[in-house]
Amino acid sequence: MWAFIKKTGWDAISIVPFFLLPVFIYGFMQLVSPGPLQQQKTIVIKSGSSLHQIAQKLQSEKVIRSSLALKLAAYNMGSSRDVHAGEYAFEPRISIKRVLH
Repeated sequence: MWAFIKKTGWDAISIVPFFLLPVFIYGFMQLVSPGPLQQQKTIVIKSGSSLHQIAQKLQSEKVIRSSLALKLAAYNMGSSRDVHAGEYAFEPRISIKRVLH
């Protein structure tokens, strides 16, 4: 592969976007795609729960597909510290973006 890049005159920096673009597209799709939840569900978040614990609970309750995607989105959106205890009703097919708002 590097021989091809050298032969065509491309350098490593010019090919980076081609490798990163699919990663960004996948991440965006995880954020906005409908979740797996089939019917409305109420979930209780206990006081003192960490973002990791909440993400795991939402994944195990089938509200979201990926706890990692929720954690990464929360950190990226600056809402990783905005998690609060309480009782939350989640609508069917809710996206990770909507879960975080």
